[in-house]
Amino acid sequence: MLIANLRKNCTACAPIFAVVDPTTEDTFFVNAQLLARKLSNRSTNEDRKSLVNRSGLILENVTFVLLDEPPQALESPPEPLEPILERLYVELCLSSLESSHTSTASLPELVLLPSDNLNPHVQVPLAGILLDYPIAYVPMPKPRSHDTPSYLNRHALYAFDICLRPLRTGDALELMKFSCPAEFLAPESSTTRNLNALREQLEVVIQNLNSNIDGGDGPQWEIVFSHSRITMDRVAL
Repeated sequence: MLIANLRKNCTACAPIFAVVDPTTEDTFFVNAQLLARKLSNRSTNEDRKSLVNRSGLILENVTFVLLDEPPQALESPPEPLEPILERLYVELCLSSLESSHTSTASLPELVLLPSDNLNPHVQVPLAGILLDYPIAYVPMPKPRSHDTPSYLNRHALYAFDICLRPLRTGDALELMKFSCPAEFLAPESSTTRNLNALREQLEVVIQNLNSNIDGGDGPQWEIVFSHSRITMDRVAL
């Protein structure tokens, strides 16, 4: 009902649908067009019919970090996640990407993920993709011990906080909060480029927002990026 009302009352919400994890009951609200562009990793209309016919799935503007000791950057998402991304892409996102006028008739309001292969090795990076984070953690497929795994304990991290702040008065609104192992943030690294791409993407969105609120005379906003270097006993995923 919520998605139906959004689509009815807001044309910009036409490509929105919900993805539900049945094992955790987590719900993600996803823009089909934006997800399709991320998964296709192409800006042209070349062959987009499938993801699986390419060797390795490379996603745009996201770094996958395997939580090994030490952490490792992966070139692609974990293999068990690829069938889920393939389904989302082919069944839900492809039509919205190929049409400038998204048809909600063929786009379901809710998608229930298959529960058979859902585990932290898949769930955590999938959440990172759906939330459009530039960093997606990937827990090891099998913990090294039977104890509850402790992730990135006493590991140097950069914690990022991205807020939407009014230019005049009022409280800032938190948009994103995430972390990244410090060793992945060299000036020329792909992770740093992904962070810069996120900043540029959000700045364009806010410029459009400011120019369209009451013809540009409404409240004005700015994006604020802040970060700090931290170490923690453990990081919650």
